[in-house]
Amino acid sequence: MKETLNVPLPEAELHHERKKEIYPEVETIINENENLKKAIEDYREKCDKYTVGHIFGDANKSVLLGEYLNLGEEHKKYFIQAALLHDIGKTDPEISPIVKSQNGHLNQAEWEILQKHVRKSIEYAEKIGMPQEVLQIIGAHHEENNGKSYPRRADRRQTNENFAGEDQRQGERRQVPDEQIKKIIHAFSLIDRFDAHFSDRSYKSEDSVEKACQILKSEFNSSEDLKMLELLLEEREKQNYLENKELPN
Repeated sequence: MKETLNVPLPEAELHHERKKEIYPEVETIINENENLKKAIEDYREKCDKYTVGHIFGDANKSVLLGEYLNLGEEHKKYFIQAALLHDIGKTDPEISPIVKSQNGHLNQAEWEILQKHVRKSIEYAEKIGMPQEVLQIIGAHHEENNGKSYPRRADRRQTNENFAGEDQRQGERRQVPDEQIKKIIHAFSLIDRFDAHFSDRSYKSEDSVEKACQILKSEFNSSEDLKMLELLLEEREKQNYLENKELPN
């Protein structure tokens, strides 16, 4: 793994109130795009500290898995951009108050509003000119076959709409992803779930390693999935080691 910067994220105290660092690859992607800089400002202004930290943590992990998957440079960039923008829909005026005021389990109405963040994230990313590949990753990062996927399953429940018809109307946004984008979508779903299981939130405590791995392995169980999970666990242990200042002098 490449060395990280020695500058902690401003105002981004992450899980367990620890300071994190941005990987150089992530910082480069942000610094070369003014719209991404503005998105980071929006996160900090309109979301809680967990969400701010979460998007940087996911972006760092996308660097790790992008290298493991041997992605081309362009696809590595898509991976990082999508990681940074996948929750930007939570800055929407309807959703932001729920994100900032979470102090317990969400009720059904709040949960249905929160699920809209995926579509809002796509709209935001599209508005600032992100390529279609980034929109595809953002739009699919909650679309796994575990019975709890959204937004499309939620849309079908709420509107009983023929989603194939919507896919056709959406045009280019619904083009079939290329093989590398499919790999990224799957890897990013793992990253996002991994972070959720290993994070303290206002409405959920961090899972034990045993419980988190049991759940993740039930959903991500190919040999490649298990290797990616192993890499994420190794990186987590490394970060815990560094954060606890246990490095020898």
